[in-house]
Amino acid sequence: MADLPILFSAPMVRAVIAGNKKQTRRIVKPQPTASGTVKLGDENVDAAEWQIREGRFVKVNVGDRFWVRETLKADKMENILTGERDTNATVAYYAADDAEVLEKNGFNVAWGWGRPLVPSIHMPRVVSRITLIVEGVKVERLQDISEADAIAEGIQRWNKLIPYGVEVGEDAVAGGRTAAQAYRTLWNHINGPEAWDANPWVVAYTFRRIMGNIDQIGGDNG
Repeated sequence: MADLPILFSAPMVRAVIAGNKKQTRRIVKPQPTASGTVKLGDENVDAAEWQIREGRFVKVNVGDRFWVRETLKADKMENILTGERDTNATVAYYAADDAEVLEKNGFNVAWGWGRPLVPSIHMPRVVSRITLIVEGVKVERLQDISEADAIAEGIQRWNKLIPYGVEVGEDAVAGGRTAAQAYRTLWNHINGPEAWDANPWVVAYTFRRIMGNIDQIGGDNG
């Protein structure tokens, strides 16, 4: 079993916390170069998929654990008498939902960085609050995503105007007529306007969420 960091944007952190996101896709690096099919026993298998698996391009296995990295921000500590953030102490908050970053003993984590934001890639393991237990790993082309998997990625029924969507910012929605189309919009929002058209090989991780630091949840994985 391996413990690995994984980055999520603020909207995706909120989707994970809400229980709407139970799957995530990441681009396989490097991309396979094989084409056609290879024969394995009585089965013809896509050569690129075979290359990915045999070349061990995917380093994550079922049972491995992700600790989520997310952006942190600085703000004044809340006054327990007034409920306002008007104290002299500067402490850490999670940017995704403005929740306090707390130490194991329940005290606020003092802000020790020389800037007002800490990008997710620099968030230390000790303040990670979300642990993901990997329950499924599969490799496929990005555009092969199913409706069910798009919903597992956090896409929800939205409204009459936008049948399916997911929040990507304040008053901003990545939407579409189907869940897969909404996921396409989300992918392009995150990775760039032509990212979907590139149709890369991706690895899809299905996970179970545990709200707790990876080093504090115990050996039973929650």
